[in-house]
Amino acid sequence: MSNSLPQNTEQALQLIRLLYHVNLTVIYDHQALEAFSRRYRFHPLQHMFSVDNMRQLLRDLNDGQILFLTDAFRVRTAMFYLDGVPVLFGPFTSVLLTERDVKSLLLQYPLPDVKESELLYYLNSFPCLPETQVSGILTSLLQVLYPEEKARDILSINYLEKAEIESEAKLTSMREDYIRLLEQRYAYERSFMQSIEEGNGRKAIQNLHSMQMDVAYLKREGNALEIERVGAAIVRTTARLSALRAGLPSLLADRISRENTVACIRATRVDEIVRAQEKMVRDFCKAVRANRGQTHSALVQSVLYCIENEYTREITIQSLAEELDVSVNHLISVFKKEMHTTPNVYLRQHRLKQAARILAATDQPVQEVASAVGIPDANYMIKLFKAQYGDTPTEYRRKYRV
Repeated sequence: MSNSLPQNTEQALQLIRLLYHVNLTVIYDHQALEAFSRRYRFHPLQHMFSVDNMRQLLRDLNDGQILFLTDAFRVRTAMFYLDGVPVLFGPFTSVLLTERDVKSLLLQYPLPDVKESELLYYLNSFPCLPETQVSGILTSLLQVLYPEEKARDILSINYLEKAEIESEAKLTSMREDYIRLLEQRYAYERSFMQSIEEGNGRKAIQNLHSMQMDVAYLKREGNALEIERVGAAIVRTTARLSALRAGLPSLLADRISRENTVACIRATRVDEIVRAQEKMVRDFCKAVRANRGQTHSALVQSVLYCIENEYTREITIQSLAEELDVSVNHLISVFKKEMHTTPNVYLRQHRLKQAARILAATDQPVQEVASAVGIPDANYMIKLFKAQYGDTPTEYRRKYRV
């Protein structure tokens, strides 16, 4: 095995480690492989982590492949080569594993020497990354390092499938402490609702993940996408009610809920629904925080939310009025009374503010900046920008580039 990688490759690996909090182990020699096995092999049942097995897999793997491995405990690792040197991505898990999952595992594999708490701690010590995300990370890495290389073949070995596994129906019938687990589910929901009411997005998403994983076994019993959509509808209703209890205007709560409904209907993969749920939770919490001490009417708050979250798309006063079920004149009158400006002027100022932020932080061409903030005509954007800031976009960037 080679004993070094190019500096730019090492830097790229380090960047991924920092961004995703995942281990990337470069296998320069047999000692490194043995150290990896000692560090991550929790139990002899994990054949994936045996030194002999990994050594054989690396011998069989070629430079044009990426190999995903899944062990008996649903721990995953990806293997691939960079400049002829083996690299191991992980370990990681593709779902957050709960007490219920650990119970199922210990029913599948009677391990008298393993405690539930120890196995749960081990499994949750790894980052949770869906395989699609890991594939995207590795594909991006390879495209940067080897732009001329064709896409690598994705292979997988599932050691779980090679084990003696009871049927899911039998496992379900053997589940113990159902009442305690049900109470835990309710506790997650109560905590989730409280987090929404507090506007605590981070805590709300943590509880959302706990609720999702607590029923993860259902996704192996039917159409995962449809089950996820049903689950998303329940979460959406719960989040909306919590936000309303926190005082969020119903017009605004309905808008956030409607956006999530559309996103879930259009989703073609489970991870798209999961991301849409997380966005909805963040939007509800952000809106709840912004609503505290708010003196604006529900109508104006709804208009402000639309402008500040959808300014990249075409927005007309007519479409806003129709959505909010008021006349155009009434909308303009109420907005102007509370904001001392018209909706159109506020929208224009907000777009230009976002353009100024992009100009100061990036090297994007002015045409792209204009499109990014919802003004398709770059020349028109330049004219508006100079009128508001006294400089052209290019002059502004020269003065304030970060």
